Amino acid sequence: MNQKNRLDLRDPFQKFSTTRRGRILREHLTAYLFILPAGLIIFVFGLFPVAFAFFVSLHDWQRFPEEYEGLANYTRALGDFAYVLFVGLALGAILYAAVQIVRITRQAGWRAWRFALPGALNAGAIAALTYWFFLALPYILEAPRRVPRGRAGSREAFLDEFFASFSFPAVSDAAAILLPLLIVSLLVSVLFLSLSRDKDRTNHVLRFTLIGLLLIAAAGLINVTAEAIDAAAKAARASGDDLPLWSYLTLIGAGGAAGRGVCA
Repeated sequence: MNQKNRLDLRDPFQKFSTTRRGRILREHLTAYLFILPAGLIIFVFGLFPVAFAFFVSLHDWQRFPEEYEGLANYTRALGDFAYVLFVGLALGAILYAAVQIVRITRQAGWRAWRFALPGALNAGAIAALTYWFFLALPYILEAPRRVPRGRAGSREAFLDEFFASFSFPAVSDAAAILLPLLIVSLLVSVLFLSLSRDKDRTNHVLRFTLIGLLLIAAAGLINVTAEAIDAAAKAARASGDDLPLWSYLTLIGAGGAAGRGVCA
């Protein structure tokens, strides 16, 4: 009797796995598992070092991660041209995102836009995960230094400090946003991929995820640049100097680009 009950409990899952939607879901999960190792290698050895180096460059290296400096390191190295450079990178990301949107719409029509929701959620989850990891990593690396001298060399003391790295306010606040977003993005993506019959559904989700990441990166670059220009303007007013020429050109160029985007 017990064996029969166990079989009955498993029947719904077995029946679903043999249906068309169940087979499609298995195929998608298998495909993601196949590309996961390659994706992790590209992220760990390619994208992450560049992104983390940029994140570190926005801080005072001697007081990282507490001392945020914005573009100060870049303006010291490149002068006021740093403002133009970062606004140009942001506008380039926006332009590439717009090109991808036009291509998707031309190739698949407006029906492809139903995959914009999982794509946007995936992009937000990836951005939140990256931000949380960047915040947590410095505290993790400092864990050995936080071990009391009397417990130096103790494995238990190191593990205590290691896990304490995730309880710092900035890290825990980022995790509070990350976890729900990860769960929702995963559920929505699986739901859309399993219910849709579009043969290009996976490609649409990935492309909208890329578009979302490009727009998030552009927004971050514009925000960092605007903060730097605002700080430079306040410093110039305090000292009685004029705002640097590159700052004016950057503001005019960004405003003109935004105006053309609104008119379009």
